[in-house]
Amino acid sequence: MGGNALPSPTISDLAELRRALGIAQNTEYDMLDPAVRDLLVRTNARIWERIHVEPESYVLSTDEFPVFNFYHQAWNDWNGHREIGQAAVRRYWDSQSQGDPNGL
Repeated sequence: MGGNALPSPTISDLAELRRALGIAQNTEYDMLDPAVRDLLVRTNARIWERIHVEPESYVLSTDEFPVFNFYHQAWNDWNGHREIGQAAVRRYWDSQSQGDPNGL
């Protein structure tokens, strides 16, 4: 579950991602610095790649979930992605009683 060939980020990458997410959560999306927006969009795309590899079993990590959730309205509107996204969120919450199964 959650195994994949995509590289895991370094601790400094995670710190940068958390800072970017904090900025995004407190800024109108249209006003975001392009570098912040780009980092979040690229991260969200990597998360979706992982989900598409294992659409019925991938469990989001605690680092992935906030980014995925930040874009929930976008994937909720994408044709065919709503069910996959909702299932990924459900698996994340189900996993919280069992611990974080994988890294970002």
